[in-house]
Amino acid sequence: MNLEDLKGIGPKTLQKLNLAGINSLNDLINLEPKEYISLVLNNEIKEEKSLIYVTNVKLAKVTSMSNNAKMIIFSALFNGKNYKFIIFSKEYMTYILGKNKSLYLYVNYVKEKNYFNVHKIFVDKPNDIKVIYKISDISDTNISKLIFEAFNYFKAPKERLPLDIVNKYKFISYKDYLLLKHFPKNNLDLKQVMRRKIYENFFYRNVFYQILNIKNIKDKDIKEFNDNDIFEFVKLFSFKLTNDQEKVSDLILKETKSSKRINMLIEGDVGSGKTVVALISAYANILANYQVAFLAPTVILANQHYNLAKKYIPNTYLLTSNLKKKEKEEILNKIKTEDNILVIGTHAILEDDVIFKKLGLVIIDEQQRFGVLQRSILQKKYPHVDTLYFTATPIPRSLAMTYYGGLDLAIIKDKPMGRKAVKTKLIKDSDLAKIIPFLKERLAANEQIFIVCPLIYPNEDSLLWDISKTKNYFKDLLNVDIGIIHGELKDKEKVEIIRAFNDNEIKVLVATTIIEVGIDIKNATTLILLDANRYGLSTIHQLRGRVGRGNLDSYMFLVSPNLDNERLKILEEVNDGFTLAEYDLKLRGPGEFLSRSQSGFTNQLETDLEKKIYSYAVEDAKEYATKLIANNEVVEYEKILNEINLHEYENN
Repeated sequence: MNLEDLKGIGPKTLQKLNLAGINSLNDLINLEPKEYISLVLNNEIKEEKSLIYVTNVKLAKVTSMSNNAKMIIFSALFNGKNYKFIIFSKEYMTYILGKNKSLYLYVNYVKEKNYFNVHKIFVDKPNDIKVIYKISDISDTNISKLIFEAFNYFKAPKERLPLDIVNKYKFISYKDYLLLKHFPKNNLDLKQVMRRKIYENFFYRNVFYQILNIKNIKDKDIKEFNDNDIFEFVKLFSFKLTNDQEKVSDLILKETKSSKRINMLIEGDVGSGKTVVALISAYANILANYQVAFLAPTVILANQHYNLAKKYIPNTYLLTSNLKKKEKEEILNKIKTEDNILVIGTHAILEDDVIFKKLGLVIIDEQQRFGVLQRSILQKKYPHVDTLYFTATPIPRSLAMTYYGGLDLAIIKDKPMGRKAVKTKLIKDSDLAKIIPFLKERLAANEQIFIVCPLIYPNEDSLLWDISKTKNYFKDLLNVDIGIIHGELKDKEKVEIIRAFNDNEIKVLVATTIIEVGIDIKNATTLILLDANRYGLSTIHQLRGRVGRGNLDSYMFLVSPNLDNERLKILEEVNDGFTLAEYDLKLRGPGEFLSRSQSGFTNQLETDLEKKIYSYAVEDAKEYATKLIANNEVVEYEKILNEINLHEYENN
């Protein structure tokens, strides 16, 4: 049965689903919820979101906004006292408010202004758990209806965890897992879903790395190059390598000359100079008459690496999906026929029609942004290739050694000489206008500014900053043209905007977290992060790394509705990413720290479960990987991996 045959899916809905990557019934049922909201009824005033019951609802005022949404103000009784409520929503909400005198509201209390911000309205008492999908232009309710309908035509899936593990931990079956992850009625259901999901996440990944580790023993051809040539290459840089850059480079060069295949994770704090180490490693392979593939997760980052690399390695090529047909064919031909070249690109490098003549090294930058299977594609095609994984998201050493069990680990902590710590300050959103004179001073000094907001478009949480609202606010106050960049722009537009900002044609750039990695603009000295309380420590630290890349004093302002935030306060004091990672680990536990994205909600139930399950999954994975290899069943396991989108786990 095709997706369009499902009841409730017309041409417009089908198009929206396809844009979200949902092209089949299987995609729909395997869709990962982005969030679970607890809707247990609350009788207290809370600043965090919770469900309350109100009576005597009276509509007070409806105001049209620039984004076609409405700001609706109404009053109601909560615990016998009258309060003001505000919701940003569509016109039809006024009908619900006018018709119903009692409602269930999902709200948070804004203490300084003495009103409730309304996020959702329910006429009837909802289930204890609300499932959130965040599919553009399709409500969560409609997605749930489509998934429920899809189950009528869905063939019962096979169990994919080993049965002895399912029985050992009394996990729900895979079939029940699929059903309950979409339709949990209470916290008990959600706990069952989370137990299995968290375990699977760590189990599959660790089996993969254990297999990689055992296979790593295979010999490779010894690569030969002259150390003096490397020495002369390093002299081309206009700066002296830090101690850590030298140590890690020496380690990689030594391993490059050995017969053991390299599989190494290089952790480096933001601004520590990981790319220089990557280029030295690439150049050594080119000297040895091998090719190098350098993968970046975004076109922006690929372009930046390409523009830097071609200054030092002339035979460097850029391969991205937005190349014209003729350009792509020319590069594919060079990859098939030329020796000692460096190819920098995005996921386009992983496509079937990319055939390397003599690939010696794969460099994967921001490796956590690639799925496990994506990372393994080139290693499968070229079994003896060396692989370096780079990440700017620090993981505590003990945890990284366990999590990436099949990889060697090297760490770059030192910052280049002359780099100054970014001065970080937490400010209240109501005081935002107070920093405008300071921003004008920066602009007058010909410096540039990043302003980061959480939303591309306004939604039901319209109190949050979005691109348009942010641009209009600062344009009026700073009296300067402002550029914008976000994930829904075409790749060519993104590259052009970053070029213009890099060339100082744009003074202020409003962005989403798309600039989190791969932006190296030395004249950008100030970054304002709006709704900073919505982000995790790692994301904020990465964003902070977009400034302070030259020798100018640099600043970051964390704008939040509440200054009493321990996570944000530590950023005012600590600039070291590894120290922050240790703090984050204590705050959130090993499981959530490694498996969840660095922004969004934190579910305490999930965090507690992760702490208990993590170590069991790692140990079971070691045992299972050994058994698979002994029984020559690795291929069968890889078939299972192909059915599991671990990249979805990593980005949830």
